[in-house]
Order: sequence, then structure tokens, then C-alpha cells
Amino acid sequence: MLRQVSLAVDPVSPIQKIAEKYDADISVLDCKDFNTKGMMMLIDIAAPKEKLGDVTEDLRKTGFKKLYSARSGSSRSLCVAVLDRPPICQAVLDAGALCVTCPYNGESKEGRWKILVRDSDTLKTLLTKLERQKVSVKIADVSNVSQDDELTARQREVLSKAISLGFYEFPRKIDLTSLSKTVNIKPSTLSEILRNAERKILAHYGDRYSLTRKSNEGF
Repeated sequence: MLRQVSLAVDPVSPIQKIAEKYDADISVLDCKDFNTKGMMMLIDIAAPKEKLGDVTEDLRKTGFKKLYSARSGSSRSLCVAVLDRPPICQAVLDAGALCVTCPYNGESKEGRWKILVRDSDTLKTLLTKLERQKVSVKIADVSNVSQDDELTARQREVLSKAISLGFYEFPRKIDLTSLSKTVNIKPSTLSEILRNAERKILAHYGDRYSLTRKSNEGF
């Protein structure tokens, strides 16, 4: 059965430190593999307009190989960062786990990181790989993900709006920032709502697939 695991990560990411330094809201909206060793992050920054330039400049110094930024308002900027794959992300990839929340999000002041694992063996593999990568984590919570874990009314409302406006189409007809304005929710909060809704849907169909597979294999 799929399990959701909450991990306390130490130390917190440089992005979190910059967010706290400038009282900014920095969110990783998406991430993709760039090559065999690298990845790209789509980062949304909301900060006091007089500090936005400093936030972007500090981000450039955190190990990103390249950082492309574009202001979408006087106090908001959207960035694409190219970097070597962080040890945490590499461990998740190798273990076959899934991120529900990103450990690099600036609003995650306590370094809480939620992931989905298929079973206890996957979790053990992940923890072993994190240890080898010299990433210190502590398990804060482990919970089963049930098919009865239904979407909340708010999640259904937001998800329905995202689908109707083409957020999940390829290419997307609307980006997260524009969608956030439509539903009047800040991008970081909207991203969290969508991730949680996606996690519940994934858990529902993950359990169904697991049960079907076991039945077909005669277990």
C-alpha cells in the first residue's frame, strides 16, 4: 500500500534560507531532468519590490549553473534554474519514490518534505541512499494513503478550474501564475492544493493498480 512519509530535512535548503532572509515567498513550481546529471527548476518568487533584485541575485549564488528570470510584476519574478541534480532529488529518483511537496520550497521553514513510497522497502532504500548522499533526515510521520482519502471541496473546485482552463494540457493553455489570479490564491498555496489533490488521486489509482496486479499474479 502507498504510504505518505513526512521527513524533517537538515540542513534546510539555500532557497529556504534566502526566503527567510528577505521575507520572500519562493516556490518550486516544477522540476524536470535536464540531462543525466542535471535538472531544471521552475521557481516563483514573491518579495517586496525593493528586495526582489537581491533575492534573485542571491539565488544565482546558490549553486545554479544558470538562472533565467523574468518579472511578471513589480514584486514577482518567474525563474528557470539549471543545476546539478541535488542529492535529495537523486535519491528520490533512484529509490522510485514521488515528491508530494518539494524540500526546496521557501515556505517550508521547518524543512518538512512529504513523499509517497510504494512500501516499506522503498522507504528503506530512500533512507539508505540519502545517508550515502550525506543528507540528514528524520521521519516525522508515516501514514497510509487510503482510497477513502477523498478530495476536499476546495481541492475539487480548484482542480476542476485547472482542468477546464487547460492547466493539465500539453502545452499548457494557462500557467500557474495566471491560474492563481483566476482563483484568487497565491501561487505557492495553489501549487500545494494541486499537489495534495494529485497525491490523493495518485494514491487512489495506485491502490487499485496494486490490487489488480496482485489479483492477476495470483497473490
